[in-house]
Amino acid sequence: MIAKPHKKLALLVASCLAMAGSLGACTAGVVLFQETRELIWVGDVNYREKNYAAADYLSSITLDSIDKNTLIVPLPLMHANNTGMTSTFGEYITREVGERFAQLGYNVYLPIARNPAHETNPHYPLTTVPHNSGVALDGTYKPDGNNVAVRLRMVNRITGQIITSYDYTLPVSGEVRDMMEDKPVAFKTR
Repeated sequence: MIAKPHKKLALLVASCLAMAGSLGACTAGVVLFQETRELIWVGDVNYREKNYAAADYLSSITLDSIDKNTLIVPLPLMHANNTGMTSTFGEYITREVGERFAQLGYNVYLPIARNPAHETNPHYPLTTVPHNSGVALDGTYKPDGNNVAVRLRMVNRITGQIITSYDYTLPVSGEVRDMMEDKPVAFKTR
């Protein structure tokens, strides 16, 4: 039996609230439903949708405090148990959230490509951004068995004040587990 469109929308909103805990985080699914009038459920979670929903939520919370012309600088998430280390996963999450902010019309610093010669420095592309401008999009992630807890936050880069934050959980697959491997950083000593 196929549910009527209004019943599908109600199911979508209810399931989104159960998973994300916030109606603001349901935007992507509702838009998809409104455009297609069909819901396609896939066994795996779509990370991009979850990350975009996080950006939508953060955007809705910061409407009054962050002007769309303010520079948003995505920084890699750090491992919660070792804040000196990041990973491909840490970069992936904030890049996708940053891309969604750009789609929403915000001024986001997203380097086009990394210089492979500087791959040992995870912050290389961001070193060209003035350190005292805009808002940092950063946070932590913490693997916990089959899930990873993600804590995003937006921080005023001048004052260090946390503007807002958002926590959510993603399932961990083998590929994601590989992405969470710490990136070694080489230091040159004299």
